[in-house]
Amino acid sequence: MDKFLLKGRGKFLQEKRVQLLSKNATRRVVPPWRDGAFCQPRGCAPRFCCIALDTPLGRMLAVADSERIYFLGFADCTGTSRAIDRLLLSEQASMGIALAPLFSLLAEELELYFSKKHTEFRLPIAYTGTPFQKEVIAALCKVPYGTTRSYIEQAAMIGRQKACRAVASANALNRLAIIIPCHRIIRQNGDLGGYAGGKERKAWLIQHEKVLE
Repeated sequence: MDKFLLKGRGKFLQEKRVQLLSKNATRRVVPPWRDGAFCQPRGCAPRFCCIALDTPLGRMLAVADSERIYFLGFADCTGTSRAIDRLLLSEQASMGIALAPLFSLLAEELELYFSKKHTEFRLPIAYTGTPFQKEVIAALCKVPYGTTRSYIEQAAMIGRQKACRAVASANALNRLAIIIPCHRIIRQNGDLGGYAGGKERKAWLIQHEKVLE
């Protein structure tokens, strides 16, 4: 299996070429870093590519096309493969084997984030969803680095104070972990609440952002 390292773009990025297992109607791409395969829409041309990134919180998977990052999530989470499958279906696209140029920028910005050298991601991202989900995500992006908000406060930010459960459900569908900071939303009583990457990672991220060196 070929292995690629993007030079000069940080220690977190390691890309491995995926395998195309078959050429029949249903093509499945198996990344070498996890079991199973992505389910891809029939007859769709390759548009996305996927890489693995090793970070202080464990391995993450990123999906991008030539222009934007569409997905970033933790490889060991059960929902990650399903989220990528849903992305491919919603975009009616399949996974190719080319290396997206944005992966270098993503690796660089993640390294700066984990080393506390910047507080904001500037790379181009894409977020698909319902108008309500996009409204919730926009509110997430307004929560400042180093702070937290409750689900009720987030609901109030979009003028839907009584919809905190719906807001929490929309947060759970966030496809861009860390970049869109759903880890900054906690329960009103101070408990962490849920997080797709697990509560230990959520606590780590909140603590990591508390003091900027």
